[in-house]
Amino acid sequence: MSDPSHEVETPTAPAAKRLSPSLVVALLVLGLAATGLVSWYVAQRETPTVVVQKFCSAMKGDRWEQAYDLIDWPEGKHVDEKTFISQCKLMRAMFSIQKYTLREPKREGSTAVVPVDVTLSMSSFTGTVERGGTIDVNCRYVDGQWKVRPDMQQILKLANLKLPGR
Repeated sequence: MSDPSHEVETPTAPAAKRLSPSLVVALLVLGLAATGLVSWYVAQRETPTVVVQKFCSAMKGDRWEQAYDLIDWPEGKHVDEKTFISQCKLMRAMFSIQKYTLREPKREGSTAVVPVDVTLSMSSFTGTVERGGTIDVNCRYVDGQWKVRPDMQQILKLANLKLPGR
């Protein structure tokens, strides 16, 4: 028989601390909320509508350097920033954007078209005339961001102007 006074007690592991169910739920809700917030931010930052809004705002506010950074130049039509700014200043002398409203974009893969209702103000010898219409702004997803591909012909046509040689 063994002597109970000489028995060695085996240490037992401490009871594992359990997270309370309410803490688990709170952490899960916070994680989901953070994921949703990040997703919303990325979606708002990277849409054709947002880039066209930035482009129109920059053009209207004579912030041509900002507008230039948002352009995806078609092959063979790329101009340097200095030339772009001088062309914008020339156009600004003929007309200016008074207001614009973006409509629902039509998106297809890595391209999109954002219709923009534009009102231009044109100065002439007889006074100022406003002319409005819709311009379709083409966009393309390039290197992880949306860029605009503006068609100056549409803007000039709305202003009832033509490019030289056309």
